[in-house]
Amino acid sequence: MDRSIDDIRIEAVKRYLSGESASDIAKDLKKGRRWLYKWVRRYEISDDNWFKERSRRPLLIANRTSADIENLVLEVRERLEQTKYAQIGANAIQWELKKLGAERIPEIWTINRILAHNGKVRRKQKYEPKLKSYPSFPSDNPNDLQQGDILGPRYIKGGGRFYSLNVMDIARHKVALSPIRTKQDMKVTDALISAWRHLGIPKFFQMDNELVFRGSNRYPRSFSGRDRDMSCSGN
Repeated sequence: MDRSIDDIRIEAVKRYLSGESASDIAKDLKKGRRWLYKWVRRYEISDDNWFKERSRRPLLIANRTSADIENLVLEVRERLEQTKYAQIGANAIQWELKKLGAERIPEIWTINRILAHNGKVRRKQKYEPKLKSYPSFPSDNPNDLQQGDILGPRYIKGGGRFYSLNVMDIARHKVALSPIRTKQDMKVTDALISAWRHLGIPKFFQMDNELVFRGSNRYPRSFSGRDRDMSCSGN
């Protein structure tokens, strides 16, 4: 009666442990020495079923993400979509997951795949002018008028989140860019002073309705409620 392969493995290891040479065992069983040493190692480190063949199926299946991770990515995406002016791409989602302290942070390509699989990839729409008129100021000469805006948050791989205060002198089209980590009032103030050192101080400085510029409903036209003495013109 033919012996099973499991029985042959058990016999080979028993003979080796009893002191028989690996060459004699391999020759008698018509196996290679590497085969024998493989099962000796399995015996030394495995459980009672050490002689059983292990599945070759990978423990982690490529291109498959756990349902918990996928749901969390989609939840963060939905929350970002409901946040005005927030970025909603893979970098932004990954950053939010890190802030939440998620146990597993998926790679950017994994997040993109989850978004695509769930129909969350948006095509860029062609910009359509709003045809809305804004207050205008004379800007024929350098520093007659500067315009400022805060962009962000943006995300750098390995560098985290940042914002940028962008200031342009309209007459010269000269620009000062000042990256900042947060939109705290003093950070923005420092960035604005840095821009004015580069461009010069303007007669008029035009801003958008960013909260850090307009202060609050209680203290309008100021950088913040704490810095009410730093009021300035603008809209």
